[in-house]
Amino acid sequence: MMQHRNFTRVAHAKSYAGGRLRNPFFNHEPRHINPWLLLIGTGVVGLSLLACFLYLPFLQYNQVEVTGLTTLAAGDVESAVNEVLNHRRWLIVPGRQLIFMNSTKIIKELNTSYNFASISLHRAGRHLIIEAVERITQVTWLSGDKAYLLDLSGLAVAEATPEIVANVTARKNAAADVPVASGVQPTMPIISSSKNEIVTLGQNILDVTRLTNTLLLDTSLRERGLVPREYVFDDATQPWLTVNTDSVALLVDVTQSIPLAMNMLDAYRAQGDTSFTTLEYIDLRFGNHLYIKTK
Repeated sequence: MMQHRNFTRVAHAKSYAGGRLRNPFFNHEPRHINPWLLLIGTGVVGLSLLACFLYLPFLQYNQVEVTGLTTLAAGDVESAVNEVLNHRRWLIVPGRQLIFMNSTKIIKELNTSYNFASISLHRAGRHLIIEAVERITQVTWLSGDKAYLLDLSGLAVAEATPEIVANVTARKNAAADVPVASGVQPTMPIISSSKNEIVTLGQNILDVTRLTNTLLLDTSLRERGLVPREYVFDDATQPWLTVNTDSVALLVDVTQSIPLAMNMLDAYRAQGDTSFTTLEYIDLRFGNHLYIKTK
């Protein structure tokens, strides 16, 4: 019993000496925590939590997928998106962070490079899915050693891929072996300007009248067994163009009636010359008059 009493006395003495016991009949000064230590500790904890939130791999995009493309290569568009994601935002935030990803910059960069009709971004876990709708392209515009795709309004919506350039160049030169280009119709008209003007994406190359009548002319010639290889404007603002076909060159005013020009061509062919082997060109620019030049 005495041994237990001594142990209790010693234990309480140690508690009192350690400051863990307080006599309720005496006033004691409250303990104060150093505010600087509290501020520093709170800051360290906050920064640690923020760093974990920003830099943990499972809180970042690890894959980009582009859907909805018809003529453009998905890999090229995905590379452009990854280029944006690989740059930090505000110097410290990883570009792939799920919440702080700069979607505005991604859309701006893609429209600068490809001029899409619409772009939408979606998240599926850690996958970034981009749905892109290309503008409907109707013709290929050649300018020097480059090619561009034009929509129905004559707007340059995208620069052609190397495989498209190879395809249209072979068709223009009537090569025996024409490489296939995905997303490009084998009969897509090829238009160029003899001046080889510099083209920028989003630039209006041809007005609607010239483009619409050129497409009508292309259809009309193919219906008559003539295969157009290239439509050449001396200047994109001028009404006249030269159509180089497999048989003969045609001079046409695409601001005038295309059916009338085709009627004049039909009238000439009705006289018996259907192969045009002796002709250098046929001039259809003057309404109900037709002029020819022999070789």
